[in-house]
Order: sequence, then structure tokens, then C-alpha cells
Amino acid sequence: MGTRLLEKVGREVVADTLALFLFSLAGFLFTIFYEMLIIGISVQQWLGIRIVYNTIRALTAVPLARFNRFLRRRFVKESSNWWVKPAVDTLSVWLYQLPIYIVSAAVVGMSSGQVLAGCAFDLIEYVAVGWTYGPLLTWSRARLRVGKE
Repeated sequence: MGTRLLEKVGREVVADTLALFLFSLAGFLFTIFYEMLIIGISVQQWLGIRIVYNTIRALTAVPLARFNRFLRRRFVKESSNWWVKPAVDTLSVWLYQLPIYIVSAAVVGMSSGQVLAGCAFDLIEYVAVGWTYGPLLTWSRARLRVGKE
């Protein structure tokens, strides 16, 4: 019994982390563009943010997936509109990552103006690509045979 549970939890962690990693690739170039070229942070600050941010995100991929499923159960099942599921996926990943981004930016010494600009650009980025998180999560969980979406 304990081994089966450990295997199930392990698959969940790998699937949820894989989905978050693949999702992160979608906005990678956009992030470099707005953080370094528009907001004006240094290469050292950018690397520092990415190290802190991605470490926290990788360690908390399962709670994000659970938050996403919670919002899907709450809002998607009650709506027949085509746009609700992508909107919920976008909202869940943006709300999840926002405090992580703010903490990471503060750790590397970004100014409050830079942090606010980064949050605004994050919102634009997540409106553009946030919808991809849900399908990636569903795909990775199906491939690793994790629970029912």
C-alpha cells in the first residue's frame, strides 16, 4: 500500500512539474525581452530572479495543479462558454506565480517601479500564453497516468 501511494505521488509531482516546465518555455523569450530590454534589469538580476523564481515554482508545481483543478471544477463545469476554461487556466497560473515573482524580484533588488512593470508585463504575457498551462497539465497527467482531470 505505501509503495503504491509513493508511486502515485511521484507520478503526480513529475507530471505537474513537467507541465509547469513546458508552460514556462512558452513565455521564456518574452520574459527576457521585457525584463532586460524594457524594464532595464541587469543580467545578474535577471539570472537571480530566474534562479529564485524557478526554484520556488518547481517546488510548488503540485499546489498550482491542484489550484487549477479546483478553479476548473468551480467555474468550468458551470459554464458552456468556450472561453471559460482557457480563462481559468490563465487566471490560476497568473495568480499562483505573481507572489513568487514579487518575492524573487525583491530578493535580487529590483526597484518597486521595476517590480510593478514586471507584474504588468507578466499579466500581458499570461493573457497571451496562460491558456496553454491547462492543456499541458492535462497532457502530462494523462501520459503519466495521474488521477482524473
